Amino acid sequence: MFRLYRNAEIYFKTVNDNSDRRKVKKLFKNFEKLLEEHGTTIYRVSADTGIPQATLYEWKSGKYTPKVDKLQKIADYFKVPLETLIKGGEG
Repeated sequence: MFRLYRNAEIYFKTVNDNSDRRKVKKLFKNFEKLLEEHGTTIYRVSADTGIPQATLYEWKSGKYTPKVDKLQKIADYFKVPLETLIKGGEG
């Protein structure tokens, strides 16, 4: 599990440039895909994980860099590896 955390930290070091903002926005697209596949909503994920909806929407705008613990909660919620949430089908 440490390896996944380390990879996520490397993947999302900062959101200071457009490249990093694109990564965060891609993560949100992966999140939206999981929402659709599981037939759930941001509200439900927020309620079940304790992650505020506002936090989730900040990812969408690319203003907020997701913390690894929150990413892991969401990955666990959907029962997918952390990398699936971060990179989608890229591998």
